[in-house]
Amino acid sequence: MRGKRILSILGTWVLGFLLFLLCVLGFCIFFASWHTLPPESVAIVREVWVREGALFGPSALPFRIRVVKNTKNIPVRLFVQPPPFGVVEEVLPLRGDIVFSFRVPLWRKDTITGNPYDGSIAFVGEVEASLRVVNYERLARRLDPVLARYAGAGQISPLLAAPEREGQELPRKRQDLLREILRLDFSQRVMGELGKLFQSLHFKLYFAEKVLEEASAPSPSERKIVIWKYLERYPWYKLEPQEMGKIIAENAEIFEKIMTYLREEHEKGETYEKLRGEIQEYFAQYIAQHPQSYVQELWEYAIEKVSSGHPLRLTPEVLRALSYQYLHGRPVFLENLLKNEDYTKFLVTQYGVEVKDLSIRITEDLAFRYPELLK
Repeated sequence: MRGKRILSILGTWVLGFLLFLLCVLGFCIFFASWHTLPPESVAIVREVWVREGALFGPSALPFRIRVVKNTKNIPVRLFVQPPPFGVVEEVLPLRGDIVFSFRVPLWRKDTITGNPYDGSIAFVGEVEASLRVVNYERLARRLDPVLARYAGAGQISPLLAAPEREGQELPRKRQDLLREILRLDFSQRVMGELGKLFQSLHFKLYFAEKVLEEASAPSPSERKIVIWKYLERYPWYKLEPQEMGKIIAENAEIFEKIMTYLREEHEKGETYEKLRGEIQEYFAQYIAQHPQSYVQELWEYAIEKVSSGHPLRLTPEVLRALSYQYLHGRPVFLENLLKNEDYTKFLVTQYGVEVKDLSIRITEDLAFRYPELLK
């Protein structure tokens, strides 16, 4: 009897202790599920369990994402599923900006100077950007680092697929993911635009040299005047190389007018003067409607180089060096790659953010750490 009583007392104590632990655990879980959300902020929450009809069930990987906004000027309490089933991943300012910076290699110094000893010095674009979030739901779901780990980085952006294959670790925060995507995209866009710039500058230099071959202009200022007058007489040459093809495809009438204008040029009669006015008016309106079709600064740069009196050998190396010299003093050209209207719309549609402010400084990096420049 005595042994049974001892066992009964021990059982009661053990049961009471277990109930006490359960109560403590319940209180801990309950209080751990409550979070404080700062004033005017947004919380991105990930939770395992989701309500499906009358029952709760686990959601599929990478689980459910919920966005909670606090629009008040005071902190508010936020209930999240107890750990480890729920977690507040990130807290972002409701009206603040996402500010970050990154560095992108542009070119090596020896491509400008021709000095092989300058090959260890890279020119780097230091980008500082300020983004405004216009759609937090889109930002939370389209830049999901957990989805990137489970389904592959290509699900977030094709640009992240290559670094993932090379074994690079992906960022674990949405802001860092966005910064990496912008860095890779900007680097890719720079390489593409450099090719277009080489082509455009080559055309302008070649055109200006041909104009000067047919004119007698001893001084640099006279050479510039000759070239600009030629461009005023034949305004279609002002346009970027690809633009004239678009115009001919869309407007056959202006092409016919140009051909008639060239045939009537030697007569310089009434028809010639009339067509001249119509053609100049058409291209003036076209340039006003499509500013990217006429890059005046690049024309000024090309004419300055050709008018200097030093003969240019338009080899790929010379063209590359002249293009880099042009860009080096005009970082606005690079800034427009991320600030143009099409790219801004893409960022809003894809990731729910828009570029509010962006600046680029071109600096020298004495320690060469950019193997992509050697490709």
